[in-house]
Amino acid sequence: MSRLCSDVHENLDKTLTRLCGEMREQNEVSSDGKLLDIGCWDGQKTRKYADVLGVDDRFGIEIFDEQIAQAQQNGVEVAKLDLEQDNFPFENDTFDVIICNQVFEHLKQIYHPLDEIHRVLKPGGHFLFSVPNLSSLHNRIMLRFGMQPSSIRLFGPHVRAFAYHAFIDFATYNENFKLVKRYGIGFYPFSSRFGGDFLSRHFKSLSHTPILLLQKNGISEKRVLSWNDRIQENEEQTVF
Repeated sequence: MSRLCSDVHENLDKTLTRLCGEMREQNEVSSDGKLLDIGCWDGQKTRKYADVLGVDDRFGIEIFDEQIAQAQQNGVEVAKLDLEQDNFPFENDTFDVIICNQVFEHLKQIYHPLDEIHRVLKPGGHFLFSVPNLSSLHNRIMLRFGMQPSSIRLFGPHVRAFAYHAFIDFATYNENFKLVKRYGIGFYPFSSRFGGDFLSRHFKSLSHTPILLLQKNGISEKRVLSWNDRIQENEEQTVF
């Protein structure tokens, strides 16, 4: 991993940790609340976020067996599942906070998992959501010179790309989630120490990675038009 990429990931973690702390300070999460970390990996960050939130019940979703075992050792209750196909093994309105950091760019079927996130989040609960930004400054420059954007390399792990405003529109589709606040993280080719933090705060749409702080609207489930229904009804997407 390059130094700039490591810098972005460190700042993502710092920002998510800070936002968890702010939710606790503002009494938006009770001590008996529940956290779900999607793509929890080895559970170290999941445990940290739960500690900062002040909650004991920490859950994760992961697919890799070795990391699941490590997360369980870190006190995370992990569900192994395929995000693109499987339903989450949780009841409706279970979680107070859900974190999904740098996951959806790895998925082809992005509609079903967002439906599931919405289902298991409590009304009024908070969802922290981030993906790399296709419309970042460095990706725009690469495209200008006929180069493949680094956020969706042909020989890379990412299979989806999200431009800044399209990402917000996707997350807030049908007003199922309300956008509370947005943050920009990283600003290639500048490191955080040399202008990157300033530029990403003031030019979020050009930042490397946006973080969206979303809140589930307390609307009747009967009125919710799901992301998966929308894409299937209009036949706008390849059959998965």
